[in-house]
Amino acid sequence: MYYTPLSLAFSDGIEAERVVYDCMDELSMFKNPPEGLIDWERRLLDRAEVVFTGGQSLFEAKRDVHANVHAFPSSVDVAHFRQARQIAQAG
Repeated sequence: MYYTPLSLAFSDGIEAERVVYDCMDELSMFKNPPEGLIDWERRLLDRAEVVFTGGQSLFEAKRDVHANVHAFPSSVDVAHFRQARQIAQAG
């Protein structure tokens, strides 16, 4: 399981049964990204069996570079948290 492509530098020689890339940010867009980041990500995408993204726009950016990408956008269970608000208003 990789959360950053830079970790591949430490584990590149290790054979894994499964490789998962949990891509929660477009790290190359951060200020002063590490040199070679884009190349490391390409290598990781080549190895990964599945890629999870932290939002719809990131999903859109990655789905053309990997065949098995799934969006997991942040969300809130509105019905669950509404219960607390109703309890507070009733009390």
